[in-house]
Amino acid sequence: MGPVGDTIVGSVNGQHTEIPMGQVTSMKAIVTDKGKTIALAAVGGAATVAALVVVFDHAGGGAGAPDSYNILNVTDRVHNP
Repeated sequence: MGPVGDTIVGSVNGQHTEIPMGQVTSMKAIVTDKGKTIALAAVGGAATVAALVVVFDHAGGGAGAPDSYNILNVTDRVHNP
């Protein structure tokens, strides 16, 4: 809602309110910045993907892990003892 004639019409604490312009001493508007929100979501998503890549890349074949953890080696041993 916005100004109607010389009266400001809007919602104050959830209730319909009309204030004559002569009584208005200051105004403040809160506007969200969608660009910053999208950028924050993109950075958070990229960080999550990077963390998952690091975790799963190092989960199976780390130093000292036996070859039997690798499904290709296990299958190879079954068919070629």
